[in-house]
Amino acid sequence: MKTIFVYFQLEMKRMLRSLPGIILGSLLLILLLAGTFWLCHKSTQNPAQKKHISVGIVAREGEPFIDWMIDAVSQIKSTKYTCHFRRLAEKEAQRQIEQGKINVIFLIPKDYVASIIRGENKHVTIRFSQGQTTIVSFLLRELCTAASSFILNSEAGIYTMQDYYREHRLPHASRDELNLNIAYIKEIAKLEEGVKLEEIKIPDSYSQTSRFLASGIVLFFFLWGIAYGNLLTSQNHAFQQKLRISSLGYPLQVILRNLAFFLINTLSFAILLAIAHILCHVQGMPLPGTILSQPERLWVFGASLLPILWMAASFIQWVYETAEDRFGGAIFLFLATLLLALLSGCFYPLDYLPLSIQNLAKALPLYHSVEYALSCLDRSPSPIHLVWIMGYGSGFLGIAMLWRNVRMRYRT
Repeated sequence: MKTIFVYFQLEMKRMLRSLPGIILGSLLLILLLAGTFWLCHKSTQNPAQKKHISVGIVAREGEPFIDWMIDAVSQIKSTKYTCHFRRLAEKEAQRQIEQGKINVIFLIPKDYVASIIRGENKHVTIRFSQGQTTIVSFLLRELCTAASSFILNSEAGIYTMQDYYREHRLPHASRDELNLNIAYIKEIAKLEEGVKLEEIKIPDSYSQTSRFLASGIVLFFFLWGIAYGNLLTSQNHAFQQKLRISSLGYPLQVILRNLAFFLINTLSFAILLAIAHILCHVQGMPLPGTILSQPERLWVFGASLLPILWMAASFIQWVYETAEDRFGGAIFLFLATLLLALLSGCFYPLDYLPLSIQNLAKALPLYHSVEYALSCLDRSPSPIHLVWIMGYGSGFLGIAMLWRNVRMRYRT
């Protein structure tokens, strides 16, 4: 029992001596992650910086209302930041779409506006570039299909009216047909005003700011191990052998180091929370609708993240136990964390990925860590994700214990 206490005390002293350097390295890592996620957040929030879909409009010179229609559509809020319209000749438009300079061509037939008013079957031809696979172009295709369906239904309504007037020999058929066509055009023109947009919160839905914050915290916990490289590399072989002879087996050595590492991590985390608490009081960092809407609740949020901190500590220990080298462990830790982050949707929504990757993500530790952190932000920690986190933490620690036991016995 005395040997256990002495070894644990030795590990704690080693890590405490490095605490100032760990805090400094932690602050630098926080600044790096904060800058990365801030850029991601700004790029998604600023619509003016998003890539436009370039649309070429081909119409006969002198075609009435075309320039007015282009200007009107360009001013609609839902298209002004995503579509850029240009009037082009047909040959030039075809050349540019083949070179990838524009994404879509609208070919407007002669007397198109007049044909709409008269109820004739003249349709706009839309050409897409085959290489255009962005989400915006996909939505544009669907919207064009919907618009085509709307126009066909409008024409069906006109034909039904013509048949009805003809069957019942009603007067003013041409005038009423013209008025109905104009009414359809007016409805299309003011369609944006006629649609009310609402957002409804559904279970497990979180704001983008909350998701970036949770992802940043989880990535910090995992990448934090880079600052601990010299403390977690394998100890001298002879020293470990002496500990085993003193009734301190290899698995127990790993458990005691894990406990010391977690306690120092917790102490460092508390120091960082104190700094964040002061900054929140000075600068103010309200997150309405979350537990961080009040700076005083920062400590409650931090305490709820301790399971993630322990799981990350076990993962880091397993990495360095496997690498047996500070530099190799740091590289392994960085690449493994980056890969897990990419597959877990830390930088972008999982919906953008194939279904197979989405299913894989739901079995990864970073995914459950981020979802658990989000549920803590929402004041309702998820027990399901907590079980996954504790299971992964136990698994990483168990693998580290097994690895050391096999490695040392093999060398012996």
